[in-house]
Amino acid sequence: MAFVLDASVTISWAMPDESDPLVRFALQEIERVSAVVPMIWWYEVRNILIVNERRGRIDSSISNTFLDHLHGLRIRIDPLELFETRRSRPEFRS
Repeated sequence: MAFVLDASVTISWAMPDESDPLVRFALQEIERVSAVVPMIWWYEVRNILIVNERRGRIDSSISNTFLDHLHGLRIRIDPLELFETRRSRPEFRS
C-alpha cells in the first residue's frame, strides 16, 4: 500500500546531519512500496534544497545528486489533488 510522503521527510534524506528512525523507515518503505505526494511537493523539495545551499548547509552537487536519486524512486503525484482543486474553484459568470 502506498503512503503519503511530505517534503520535510524527503529533505531529511538529503541532510547529512539529520537522523531520525521514522525518516529512515520511510526511506526503506519507499523502496518496498510506492509513495504519493501532492503536486506542490517537487517545488517544496527544490526550494528547501536551494535555501540550504544558500545557508551553506549543502552544496549544489549534493542537491543535484539527491534530485536524481528521487527521480529513481517510486513516487507518484496525486492526481486527485488536481481534480479536487478544479472542482472547488468558484465559477465566474459574466
